[in-house]
Amino acid sequence: MTLMTLASVAMADDAKMKALLVGTWTPGNRITYTFTSDGRFLVADPSQPNWDPLLNLWGWDIRDGNLIIKRPLPETDRDYTILSLTKHKCVIQQNGYDNNIQTLIRR
Repeated sequence: MTLMTLASVAMADDAKMKALLVGTWTPGNRITYTFTSDGRFLVADPSQPNWDPLLNLWGWDIRDGNLIIKRPLPETDRDYTILSLTKHKCVIQQNGYDNNIQTLIRR
């Protein structure tokens, strides 16, 4: 019973975080990350002359408080722990690769 309660609380928290994350964010430079409500993740970098945002259209989800960026094969998905998330600021830490911490600001 306790396990089911914890699972439903985690799912509710994930749903709240998903709703809060939808929108466009920047890590403090010209690059933008857009999270859509239907699970698409768009990266845009206007400083790259040949950058095609449509080629950088991936997916995203939140599971158990972790942000999952779904990338097409042969790339692998990226997994981030959400350290904090408010209406205006999101702090994430990448799991596994280099454990770097990014602060995203809503645009």
